[in-house]
Amino acid sequence: MTKGKQHPRTRITTLKDANTEIERLRAKIDKLAGGQDLREPIAIIGMGCRFPGGVRTPDDFWGLLNSGRDVLRDIPGDRWDIDEHYSPEVAAPGKIYVRQGYYLDNIDQFDPQFFGLSPREAESLDPQQRLVMEVCWETLEHAGIAPSSLKGGNTGVFVGQYWDDYSSQRIYSTDNLEIDRYAQLSALRGLTAGRICHILDSHGPAIQLDTACSSSSLAVHLACQSLRSGESDVALAGGVSLILAPEHLIGICQMAALSPDGRCKTFDASADGFGQGEGCGMIAMKRLSDAQAEGDNVLAVIRGSAANHDGQARTVTTPSGPAQRAMLKNALQDAGVEPHQVDFIETHGTGTPLGDPIEVSAIGRVFCKNRKKTLYLGAVKANVGHLDSAAGIAGLIKVVLSLQHKTIPAHLNFSEPNRHIPWNDWPIKIPLENTTWEGKERVAGISAFGMSGTNVHIIVSGAPEPIVPDGDQLPNSTTTQLLTLSAHTDVALSNLVKRYADMLNAEDNLKELNLDNLCFSAACGRSHFSHRAAFMSDDPSKLASTLNDFAAGRTTHGAISGVAGRRAPKLAFLFTGQGAQSTGMGKELYEAHPVFQAALDRCAELFDNHLEHHLLEIMWSSEALNQTEYTQPALFALEYSLAKLLTEWGVVPDLLLGHSIGEYAAACVANVFTLEDAVRMVAARGRLMQSLPMGGKMVSIVTDEVSAKAAIAEFPSVSIAAVNAPQSIVLSGEGQAIDLVVDRLNSQGIKTNELNVSHAFHSPLMEPILHEFRIIAESVNFNPPSIKLLSNVTGEPWDDTQLSPEYWVEHLRSAVRFSDGIDHAKSKNIGVFVEIGPKPTLLGLGRNCVPPEFGVWLPSLKPEFEWSTLLECIQKLYVAGANLNWGKIFKYPKLKRIHLPNYPWQYQRCWTEVVTSGRSGPRLHPLIHQKIENASKSRIFESHLSANNPAYLNDHRVFGKTVFPASAFLEMATIAANLVFDQDEVALKNVTIGRALVLSDEPVKVQLIATPNGDHFDFEIFSRSAKDTDRSWIQHAAGTLEHKSPSSLLSMNIDDELTHFTQPVDIKELSAWFKARGLEYLPRFEAIENIFLQKRDSSDQFRGAMARIKLPVDTVLAGESYQMHPVITDSSFRISEALFQEQEVDRIFLPFSVSGFSCNHSTSETFWVKVTARQKAQSRILDLQLFDESGKRVAVIEGLTLRPVTISGLKNTMAKQNTMRAALADCLYRPGWEEAELPSSAAELGNWLLLSDKGCISDSLFSAMKVAGHGVHIASSADAACEFLSSKKAQDLKGILHLWGMDSSEEHPDGPLLASLRVVQTCIKNNISGKNWFVTRGAQAVEAQDTVSPWQSQFWGFGRALQSENPAKFGGCIDLDPNAHETSSIVGELINELCYSSNDTEIAFRRKARHAGHLQKLAPIEGLQPSLKLNPDASYLITGGLGSLGLEVAQYLAAHGARHLVLAGRNGVSTKYQRAALQAIEDIGTSVEVVTTDISNATSVKKLLASLPRLRGVVHAAGVLADGMLIQQSSESYKKVAGPKVKGAWYLHTHTQDRPLDFFVLFSSVASIIGSPGQSNYAASNAFMDGLAHFRRRRGLAATAINWGPWADVGMAASDLVMQRLLKDGWQPMNASEGCSYMGQLLTTHDLPQAAVLPVDWMQFVANTPGANEWSTLKHCIPEEHVSPQVDDSAELAAQKVKDAHPDQRPGLITFYLLKRFAQTLRVPATDLDELARPTDLGIDSLTAVEIQIWVRGDLQVEIDVEQLFTTPNIRDLAITIDQLFEGDPDCVELGPSPLPSNQGRWVICPHPRPKATLQLFCFPYAGGGASAFNAWGKTLADQFEICVIQMPGREERLNEKLVKDMPQLVDTLAQEISAVSKKPFAFFGHSMGAIVAYETARRLTAMGVNKPAHLFVSARAVPHLQKNTDLLRFLDDEAFVDKLQATYGAVPEAVRQNPEVRKIFLPILRADVELLETYDETSSEPLDLPITALGGISDPAISRAQLEGWQARTNAKFTYHEFPGDHFYIDEEREAVMAAIKNDLSHNL
Repeated sequence: MTKGKQHPRTRITTLKDANTEIERLRAKIDKLAGGQDLREPIAIIGMGCRFPGGVRTPDDFWGLLNSGRDVLRDIPGDRWDIDEHYSPEVAAPGKIYVRQGYYLDNIDQFDPQFFGLSPREAESLDPQQRLVMEVCWETLEHAGIAPSSLKGGNTGVFVGQYWDDYSSQRIYSTDNLEIDRYAQLSALRGLTAGRICHILDSHGPAIQLDTACSSSSLAVHLACQSLRSGESDVALAGGVSLILAPEHLIGICQMAALSPDGRCKTFDASADGFGQGEGCGMIAMKRLSDAQAEGDNVLAVIRGSAANHDGQARTVTTPSGPAQRAMLKNALQDAGVEPHQVDFIETHGTGTPLGDPIEVSAIGRVFCKNRKKTLYLGAVKANVGHLDSAAGIAGLIKVVLSLQHKTIPAHLNFSEPNRHIPWNDWPIKIPLENTTWEGKERVAGISAFGMSGTNVHIIVSGAPEPIVPDGDQLPNSTTTQLLTLSAHTDVALSNLVKRYADMLNAEDNLKELNLDNLCFSAACGRSHFSHRAAFMSDDPSKLASTLNDFAAGRTTHGAISGVAGRRAPKLAFLFTGQGAQSTGMGKELYEAHPVFQAALDRCAELFDNHLEHHLLEIMWSSEALNQTEYTQPALFALEYSLAKLLTEWGVVPDLLLGHSIGEYAAACVANVFTLEDAVRMVAARGRLMQSLPMGGKMVSIVTDEVSAKAAIAEFPSVSIAAVNAPQSIVLSGEGQAIDLVVDRLNSQGIKTNELNVSHAFHSPLMEPILHEFRIIAESVNFNPPSIKLLSNVTGEPWDDTQLSPEYWVEHLRSAVRFSDGIDHAKSKNIGVFVEIGPKPTLLGLGRNCVPPEFGVWLPSLKPEFEWSTLLECIQKLYVAGANLNWGKIFKYPKLKRIHLPNYPWQYQRCWTEVVTSGRSGPRLHPLIHQKIENASKSRIFESHLSANNPAYLNDHRVFGKTVFPASAFLEMATIAANLVFDQDEVALKNVTIGRALVLSDEPVKVQLIATPNGDHFDFEIFSRSAKDTDRSWIQHAAGTLEHKSPSSLLSMNIDDELTHFTQPVDIKELSAWFKARGLEYLPRFEAIENIFLQKRDSSDQFRGAMARIKLPVDTVLAGESYQMHPVITDSSFRISEALFQEQEVDRIFLPFSVSGFSCNHSTSETFWVKVTARQKAQSRILDLQLFDESGKRVAVIEGLTLRPVTISGLKNTMAKQNTMRAALADCLYRPGWEEAELPSSAAELGNWLLLSDKGCISDSLFSAMKVAGHGVHIASSADAACEFLSSKKAQDLKGILHLWGMDSSEEHPDGPLLASLRVVQTCIKNNISGKNWFVTRGAQAVEAQDTVSPWQSQFWGFGRALQSENPAKFGGCIDLDPNAHETSSIVGELINELCYSSNDTEIAFRRKARHAGHLQKLAPIEGLQPSLKLNPDASYLITGGLGSLGLEVAQYLAAHGARHLVLAGRNGVSTKYQRAALQAIEDIGTSVEVVTTDISNATSVKKLLASLPRLRGVVHAAGVLADGMLIQQSSESYKKVAGPKVKGAWYLHTHTQDRPLDFFVLFSSVASIIGSPGQSNYAASNAFMDGLAHFRRRRGLAATAINWGPWADVGMAASDLVMQRLLKDGWQPMNASEGCSYMGQLLTTHDLPQAAVLPVDWMQFVANTPGANEWSTLKHCIPEEHVSPQVDDSAELAAQKVKDAHPDQRPGLITFYLLKRFAQTLRVPATDLDELARPTDLGIDSLTAVEIQIWVRGDLQVEIDVEQLFTTPNIRDLAITIDQLFEGDPDCVELGPSPLPSNQGRWVICPHPRPKATLQLFCFPYAGGGASAFNAWGKTLADQFEICVIQMPGREERLNEKLVKDMPQLVDTLAQEISAVSKKPFAFFGHSMGAIVAYETARRLTAMGVNKPAHLFVSARAVPHLQKNTDLLRFLDDEAFVDKLQATYGAVPEAVRQNPEVRKIFLPILRADVELLETYDETSSEPLDLPITALGGISDPAISRAQLEGWQARTNAKFTYHEFPGDHFYIDEEREAVMAAIKNDLSHNL
């Protein structure tokens, strides 16, 4: 075909379609203008039904009618007690005289999930409403209308219904508690129609009708009127009736209206009433003209109808003959039908002696006048009974079926005609057998008479012949078709597929079935749900086989399935570049689909003006296709047309990316230019390229871009043409040069492949054509893209830069950055990539740019398989969730809708037993069975629970045992709160979860006790065996119940919210992860359906997720109701493990506490859970919100804390009995001693420092050590010792021997200890290698007769703390025999211990025997354990009694009989909590006296005890903390802690030692027996109390010291800092109830002066505590299988690599090493740590910082300051700092004219010196920041720039210097420093505060007349006059200051806000910097003569763009503004972009 000749195939089909549509719309407009045709026939297009006899479809109904079966049955026994209500006597009052009728089965079954209802709502819903919902849906499916297609339309719903047995029994039941809102809504019959409109989202009329028996017929009559008036476009009409209670039948029987045998004997002489039936029927209708135009299957046509009333008949229920006759005539007139045209009348025909004759008489008089042919009468009531409000629709459906089958069914129960009917007067006949319905036009009437007197008659005729539309069937090339099926669940989908397979398997169907019609009907006539399957096939029999295989679970070809997300996947079109062309491309698709055909014709037509030959001829038959002149137009035309087709089909891209010429098609699709302009440009481009001389080459190479650039650096005629993937580069250029490059690459082992091209595209060889192409491009108008379009030149989205001719010129010459485009698409969560081109070439390249599992990659065409490839693409898009336009895909005129299987409902029982059996039982709730009456003010609720009661609990297993879920405690407490406050709006606060409740088949008694406490109640939940009442109660949970005011429910748009959560979690993998760790969640706990994680940066401490949770089937039994089912809450808790994907091998996180819980509304059984989580040291903190499917928030869980337990520990716990006795046996320890010989080895000599005591030991020891060969230095004071330790002589010390402990006494209580503290601090400060040994004499009770000196015992606590904090500085503790008198013997023992190696760190000598100390587990006590019973006449003293721990003890003592308590404390009652706790104690009959006193004052204690003559017990729980590492401690902090602990305990002892006390309990700590980092003062003081207990026992006095492990919610360890550390080390904190129970047990069953309660996993403790495996104290605690500590070998290996590395490699290796050690210390995987994260943000505190310091010191022999771990901005910078310190070889250059004074640090630091740099960039940090904030900049900025950072005093390495608060002083100093060090041009960059400092320094340098900066960059700070300091922060208190600073700038790190140690360092810096700014006042001056660039974050909460642009007034030179994504600290996230902007501005302006 030559140029300009029109191709024969044009858009004829499309134009015809358009004309047809125009004519239809014109006719519709004419109707609207002149009024609707009020007599237009109404088409019945669909039907649905449920009728007796198992009828579920119209086909079933016809089968029943055609067979003439009698389906009479007994009344179902599950409706009511038949025998109770039956009497054969017709007149028996209150009885029913029938036993049979026509009833439905399974009316209690429903699929609530399908309709978005919770089972709770569904079970309250009237089954009639449920039935109508199902039947309406099936009716639309029968009509071939997808219900979802009616959304927003005018669909009218008209429903007849009048019984409400189900709901009335709730509204009018005897128990008003049975009434709830669902029952109320169920009782409103009007909601039936309204609910259907709600489901369909219809805005048409929704009308429920009750005219008794004529209700459904009147519904049809009114629906017709609504359609004719235009009020409705589609109408659903029908009725429903169910008999659910006996009252209805009792009433009917009293009217004697029922036939005693239950049958309707219509027209028969034996007629004696009607037979009761029930059912539902609905029809779908349209105006006939609409139905025909839209291709609907017309089943029958309603020609007309009429309705009237009987008026004043004989009685209100008596039929009226005249009224019936009038109605029949009106109906005929309305239908335009003559009486003789009617062949059959479906009568009302109730079979009553009075009604039948009246009805037949009226019919005869109207229809039989002068009638010749027979008029048949029938009544469907003989088949299915009288269906009440559904009777009329049943008759209508019967008639429609009869018309379709041309058969009048036989009338049943007719043997002898009713003698009151004049049969001979009219040609009327009752068909006794199936009768052929003759005639071409078949017309019938249907009558319905309501007991209300309302009569309705409908005239119906057969369907007209279908109109055959113009057009073709699908072309032969499209014989392959796609069947799409979907459902709400996998099971439903499988059932649906089976139904389709069964349909196809029928032999007749296979013969007659048209595959196109089948697939069209399934795609267009059904709504599409999330669970999808799609089947490709070209043959019905093959399709049947495929469906059978799929339904059976077998893999089969051509079938795929999946679950679509709530939103369609984000999709990208990839437009193919040159090289994909092939002869014949597009031809098959051109012949297959008119839309593609029309678009391609249009392109070809336009190209005819530019090409010599017709494009389609070239594409399909010419070798010229490979000439660039034709290749590019052909590819463009095909890709443009294909994109138009896919878009027409609903495949709408979110992003477009073309490759070279493909970008032209992409840009045209995005409307950048018109098709005409695109054609001109493409034709010119191809022509110009073709015109270039040959000789160029292109080659693909397998390497990265950097290597490629290096390879071509010497060849200017070669360039990179495309970056297709990270390892796929295309080179292009002059041929010989390409050959040389290829040879070089091949020699390097790099693979190359020459491409078959005519020219060297995208290379310098394109230069000659650029000018001419520019001229053509300049004639084009460019528009912003309407779809996001990625640029080939940049790989980024288009901006204004591309909207110019120059872009397309550059595009022709520059490289195609396809790889960058794919990276951008991935970053925007594009999940599906569809290649638009003749064959897939880009998909492989795209896959190589992303991880293997990322994305779905779909070709649209393949040569020779175009249609099937495109269909397969659509298949996969459909399953992925794409919203396809099936009407456009199947846009062929002759396709016909066929009837398909209905949706397979997934039934479950939805029934409330109150309907049949009254109240469901005495239980208050499935988990709270009853309230126990008691004499106290407490409320006690009790339950008996077991593994199978409730049954679902058995599916919650831990290591094979059933465990009551923690979530169930929340439900119990919520229900208790509802009952206590008598309201729904309640909340739980501060809930703690204690010991697990393990269940078995034996019932356990569970009690919830709620005790009033002010305006709220405190609750506890306990359990014990229901049989073994001797066992102790075990507490499982505790918290507070509160009532709250009603509030409106918050809502969110779930679909919108889900856009932020895009990363799916594999639920099966998550379940497997739990199971592998012993946690099994069986089916009734498998509630998590989906989890989607929120994308986050590694630096973001918060994690987010959205999850869909659905309550599994059988979880809730009938009649049960939950506020928030525990399965739902438990499943929500489990989301944590998905959020923290660094799941650990040996630990699991379990619920520990909940700050707040409330449940406002919980009727749904499907929930969306939104979770925000963060890691807080070892705990995970979650905040959860639960929403129902509509988006309403139904529950809030605040501060859910999950804490870790080891898998082994959990397994051991599960293996033990769930009793307090077992718990005690597992946690109780005591200090023990065993004889241990000193190992024989060679003596080790060395130098020692001897700290002499005042006795005789030191002198003798000095002499003996000298004789033995040791070097000995002696010091008698701390000053002397510290002076020596600061000298060089101390560097080679072997050890320091502290003898001062032996001087400790009541007279000298703290002096010796404080002296030793000073010595240890000096050792640490000077890094003395010698170890500290602490020698005492009688500090430990080794033997029973030992008299202990508690003053000396302090040294043992101190030594143990040193061991835990700095093990390298600890040697051991040695206790000499206090009874030994031979000094030489004592000295000899001591010297031997010091000279010979031993692993023992705690040694005692007694009677010349050596003993080693260790912890020893207490043996369990056998037999019955007595409980603690106190004397009601005695007084009991609790010191620290108003503290949280003291109040818990007080409540415990009161509960065990104490009637007079004295609570002593430094302060009086001051908090609401204290007052409430005291009130609770007094409420149980105990008097409480609060005494304000100082327990550390002897006089005060004496006075207090004198006032208590009946004192019988003391609990000394007073204490304070003053934590700090040893180096930070002071004498004041020691004395502060020792006050209550040491002095207080001693004074209590001295003033009670003459009293007969029952107990004297000293609350000590685990710190005193194994140490605790940061608590050396606390450990020493508690060790004193341990010694005091032994001291008292030796004197026969009561005393028990309890070394407590951590308490969870009270006590000294309850602070986050200590608690988090303890958790990390394996501790499992006990709650207050458990702790008090331990105390009680110890006082009653163990006669011990000292015991330790240590709930700890020792393996975890040892693994996480440096050196703990070597502590001899733990010798018997560490399990035998633990041979060595769990040290991360990779960290040690990393340390060795650091030491062996070249200096250039060292920083990276140090970073890797630090990540390993941080991971080990923080107990997290190293892969989860970001090297750019602040250590404080990762959870580093003062304790863990010391641990890191110890590791670094030991591994690298480098000493870092603890403070550096708080001040360094990230781990990488810390590595740089360590590298600078490493081996004295710093990699950091100090800039300055001369060395600064020794007391002053560097002002200017250059982290990465660059001597060859041409410009220095001085960076000024933000408030609170230091020089390290810019450490990484030097690596990012170009080589010609050198970063120099300002380091202000008071931070980082200048931490100890005075902070600067005066701006002029600061600027003067900086100007001088910078002036002195700047030897080359320089620029300033200041961020936030630094911007002002940089600006003022620039001004000062300008004023000085010296070098000034060449450029000023100001970031995130307003120009001074626009940021006034009106709201001053510096005067606020610390809390308000931090809060305000955070709210304004987001500038306060989490660690500063949460960590006291970090705050102590940072807060002064922040305050000083804020004061610096607030006192700053800009002085007026001229604008600067230098360029200024302002930079800011788009989301900066404090600084606006206008404020930044104000800097323009401060310069006479160029001003530039840059904006970046992010907040005030955007420079961290956008560092590379900021660097690029700086580089660009400096390059332009310098």
